[in-house]
Amino acid sequence: MRKATPFWTLGMLLWGVPAFAQEPSSPEAEVRAVAAGFSDALAQGDSLRVLSYLHDDVLILEGSRAETKEQYRSGHLAADIRFASTVQRETVRDGATVTGETALYTRQYRVTGTSGRGEPIDRTSTEVLAMVRTPEGWRIRHVHWF
Repeated sequence: MRKATPFWTLGMLLWGVPAFAQEPSSPEAEVRAVAAGFSDALAQGDSLRVLSYLHDDVLILEGSRAETKEQYRSGHLAADIRFASTVQRETVRDGATVTGETALYTRQYRVTGTSGRGEPIDRTSTEVLAMVRTPEGWRIRHVHWF
């Protein structure tokens, strides 16, 4: 006896989309998507979207500064947006590890462009994002840029 084809599979084939395209994404892919969305929001100058990726209890470390979400929102976020919107970033390597309800995303990337003072920029930086799964999805609980 021949097994019936599920309706959604038939629909996907009729629309020309492979049935496997409907597979749920992996937790690692979800974490990478949050990291990419956060980075893109900075580059696009979308401060509300940047903040939406951050957990309410986030700690942001950059240089010698440690900031809460509120401190970041009212202070250094504007400078990060200005910088991110004027340079190009190229990921050299990245990784995502998920353990239960927590995740770690690491990225080494090359930054090129010109500073606000007209100085050339060509350097490699590192980003570490610790995330927690919430009812609303993955949120960044810790940011470390160096």
